[in-house]
Amino acid sequence: MFVPKHTHKQCVVSWCRWCCRRAQKKHMFKVRQGPVDWYFCDDEHAALWFEYRYKPETYALCKMLPAEREIHLQGRTMSEEISRLVPKESHEQ
Repeated sequence: MFVPKHTHKQCVVSWCRWCCRRAQKKHMFKVRQGPVDWYFCDDEHAALWFEYRYKPETYALCKMLPAEREIHLQGRTMSEEISRLVPKESHEQ
């Protein structure tokens, strides 16, 4: 049996899928969906991300990596960009 000499070191830092803030995983809110773990600052950011991640207007924005999103947002927050992309009637429903 082949046993590798070097084991893969576990990553202890992640980023919030909503606001892209980096923190240690043990201090973040984790949502497990099947085999995937999603990390967020808190439950509010998790709820927002799950609400907007499959809407046609915001799908691409929610899938962006932190570096891509920072360039795209140009100083705006995710909430500001979402309110710009999603028609006002959708927010009220």
